Amino acid sequence: MNEMKKNNLRVCLHNSNDKLDKNTDIYLVNSFGVTKAFYKVCKTVFLGGSLIQHGGQNPLEAAIHGCKIINGPNVWNFKEIFDLLYTYKISKKVKNSREITNEIDKTFLLKNNSQKVIFNIKRIGDKILNLTTKEINLLINKNEI
Repeated sequence: MNEMKKNNLRVCLHNSNDKLDKNTDIYLVNSFGVTKAFYKVCKTVFLGGSLIQHGGQNPLEAAIHGCKIINGPNVWNFKEIFDLLYTYKISKKVKNSREITNEIDKTFLLKNNSQKVIFNIKRIGDKILNLTTKEINLLINKNEI
């Protein structure tokens, strides 16, 4: 957060007495259980815990709501999910705050693509469901279930 302030960005913390106004550059949600409400209105999110050796946050809720996801390299705890999101260009990996800024700048220059993100998530889900159904049917046919 100090680095954001050094770059003259006005940061407002969700669980503080900070005043959110039109001059706020970044609204930092650092509370558990409230992100769903923000994913519905945000189109670009950075998932915390992923720039440090902590492990990133679960990206599924953000993706389901059509958000473009920016994350650091430390997402081993959701590796398979992030690999899939990278394939469909729903998530972008960054290494530092400068790259986060670049990705956010790109996002603002692009037309809102949240419907495309939602469509891709649905397509991925349908594909996984179809493969799972086929595997279950094969096991039933072999009398293994």
